[in-house]
Amino acid sequence: MATERLSNVLSHLNPLQTKPLDKITQKHPDDLVITLALRTPLTKSGRGGFKDTPLDGLLFKLLQQVVRKSHMDPQMVGDICLGNVRESKSVYYIRAAALAAGFPNTTAASTCNRFCSSGLTATQHIANEVASGLIDVGVAVGAETLSFGNVRLDRPFVDEIMESSQEAADCMQSMGQTSENVGNDFNITREMQDR
Repeated sequence: MATERLSNVLSHLNPLQTKPLDKITQKHPDDLVITLALRTPLTKSGRGGFKDTPLDGLLFKLLQQVVRKSHMDPQMVGDICLGNVRESKSVYYIRAAALAAGFPNTTAASTCNRFCSSGLTATQHIANEVASGLIDVGVAVGAETLSFGNVRLDRPFVDEIMESSQEAADCMQSMGQTSENVGNDFNITREMQDR
């Protein structure tokens, strides 16, 4: 244990000693494994293929596919975490969709919101629960629908916030706009993102 720790500390002092890819491709007994990744198609907001599908319907179909494609017994799942930004009722939707898709009432369901990285935060939440031994199996979901409940803020922030910091005032922007800004600031084109 001490030798392993010392080796780890030394690798920080001399990063050329080990390659980053070597570190992340080594297998360890306590590795967490993602066994299935699904994605719903991207469609146009308000007029695309999912324009008539509310979030609860999308979640239900997605969780049905998780059970079908993973060949997993839903009884094994300890928690389902949904990363979602726009829908304040998403915790109701994920719970009902999970039960309807065949997960037992002993499977917890929760939501998290971290704007554009909500799906990643849900994945981190489930990974932390598995790593800490709280659960053995979990499902992380990231889902949004822009065709329903597409309301961000119904008023500006209070004057003290708006006047104290441009960064705080910039929080009035939609996430779509901020992603465009980041793309422009760092010269990342849509084609580069698609690649």
